[in-house]
Amino acid sequence: AGALTEVATTRESLRYNRLLEIVKQERVPIYIIAVNTFDESLSMGELRKAVDRRSEQVVQMSGGRVVHADSYEDVLPLTNQISHELGTAYTLGYYSTSENNPGYRKITVRTKQSGTTVIQSRSGYVLQNEN
Repeated sequence: AGALTEVATTRESLRYNRLLEIVKQERVPIYIIAVNTFDESLSMGELRKAVDRRSEQVVQMSGGRVVHADSYEDVLPLTNQISHELGTAYTLGYYSTSENNPGYRKITVRTKQSGTTVIQSRSGYVLQNEN
């Protein structure tokens, strides 16, 4: 049973890494509404931590975010909140100064005005060689 569990874990890890690569390349913000359906037992607590950690990684790379709902009744107000955020979003673009160097580029968006925060920002993008 241990070897079978290890194979399943390796496959799942490979699939997750592939998902992260797709998220980097597609440039689409991903929003996750996490509804609390977990049993609070020890083993489920560890599973929840793993799910939360991976969800945060995916949305950070995509420029989206995770919102948490305590019940299914909270989902509709959260979708309305996300819809409002997307409706008031803007796009910021620039030309890279090192176009000849393909690969993952980390970016950071900051504001000059104190007290102003950036709600949504992707952590980087993939520059592909056009050849």
